[in-house]
Amino acid sequence: MVRYSFILPCQNEEKTVGKVIDGIHEVMAGKEYEIILSDSSTDHSRMIAEQKGAKVIHHGKKGYGTAIREGVAVSTGEILVIGDADDTYDFREIPLLLSQIEAAGLVIGSRYKGVIQKGAMPLHHRYIGNPLISRMIRFFFRCSVTDALSGLRVIKKSTLESLGLTTNGMEYASEMVIKACKKKMRIIEVPITYHKRVGRSKTRSLGDGWKHLRFIMLYSPLFLFFVPGIFLFSLGSFLLLLLRRGPVDLIWVHLDIHPLILGALLTILGFQIIILGIFAKTFAVTQLGEKDRFISFLHSHLSLERGLLIGLFITLLGILINVRIFVIWAAGGFGSLYQTRNAVVAMTIIVIGITALFSTFFLSLLGIKR
Repeated sequence: MVRYSFILPCQNEEKTVGKVIDGIHEVMAGKEYEIILSDSSTDHSRMIAEQKGAKVIHHGKKGYGTAIREGVAVSTGEILVIGDADDTYDFREIPLLLSQIEAAGLVIGSRYKGVIQKGAMPLHHRYIGNPLISRMIRFFFRCSVTDALSGLRVIKKSTLESLGLTTNGMEYASEMVIKACKKKMRIIEVPITYHKRVGRSKTRSLGDGWKHLRFIMLYSPLFLFFVPGIFLFSLGSFLLLLLRRGPVDLIWVHLDIHPLILGALLTILGFQIIILGIFAKTFAVTQLGEKDRFISFLHSHLSLERGLLIGLFITLLGILINVRIFVIWAAGGFGSLYQTRNAVVAMTIIVIGITALFSTFFLSLLGIKR
């Protein structure tokens, strides 16, 4: 048993891994620590790390999150120090982070509060990707983090295990921050220096960026689904009700059939976005370990049978409107028919009803835990 475990995800870093390990030995002299290289390399990284005194776990699996998880699984330290093996982070700055761990649940080395050396980070990462994701996390989850994607962080092993992290790729970094925020943990950022890397970067700008955004969307359905969905559904329903019986003049605007059709579109679109939000939140609860009162209430009170009955009732309501239109048409000898407004309303109701029917089935499938 040691006090500190250094977890170094590594994939073909033979040019830098030795220097990184030497830096850790230098700064941790006299302390109880271990260095674990979580490796999926095909070069000489493993051999170099072993010669430098590191414990090498060669799992051969892809993914940043997977590499950290494999390293943590064999660690014996109370405090985990996670950092890349590509020498972009200076491990001689680790004492600054370790000094804060007793006061925080998670300590992050912030490149944006510190120094980013020239050429160390691509411009689209430095000014667009990383700041955008950090701002989204700050806004959606109410936490003051400037560098949510930093690869240098310190956390107690028991704290990390309590977060229940599940992702395997680069989004593991944002998942850690998001779940720490949702658990109301204190996050402290320490200014660090980010150095220019040696060799080729393993990150994929679009792919990894999308993984981060996808995970944020799963954990913030209120902002990304429910708010726009409810707004569109309410606006569309208002237009349908307002124009169902005929055109309306609002001050200087004459509203007729076209705004009615727009109302139908907005109503359907808003309803489907709300349903997608429920799907996303249910997935986060059942598959990612998230807790949510609304979803728990929904699953306990809206059974498959009740959902099907509601969807069927809505669908039948739309069908009845169409039946009434047909009766009017038949009574007029199947001649000219002027029921466009009622037909649009009926179509909207039927689409919502059928969507509710099949959504109930899918929601039940999502509700089944692995």
